[in-house]
Amino acid sequence: MISHVGIVTIIILISKLISPSRKRKFYRTLAFVYAVLGFIPPFAWLLGGFACHRINLDLRERGCASERHTPRYAVLTILTLGLYQSYWWYVTTEDVNRCLRRE
Repeated sequence: MISHVGIVTIIILISKLISPSRKRKFYRTLAFVYAVLGFIPPFAWLLGGFACHRINLDLRERGCASERHTPRYAVLTILTLGLYQSYWWYVTTEDVNRCLRRE
């Protein structure tokens, strides 16, 4: 069985190999898949929150991330897993849509 650390490492390595233009779509798809399947394995909640957090870093560079994304919420996401993973998905989707409307 692959460990949780191994899965996160694989995701990070894949994200390093794909182009910046496809990176946001990769994390968005990953977050959606884990949001849908997140109720099965607890690590899926963690990875869903991680993917949304990575999307937020990209949005922050573009200047269209909301104030609700802070390191404090990232820690809460990891600690509370599923509950805050849903919150991250909602806020990240909202920010991505705002960013796409601006472009």
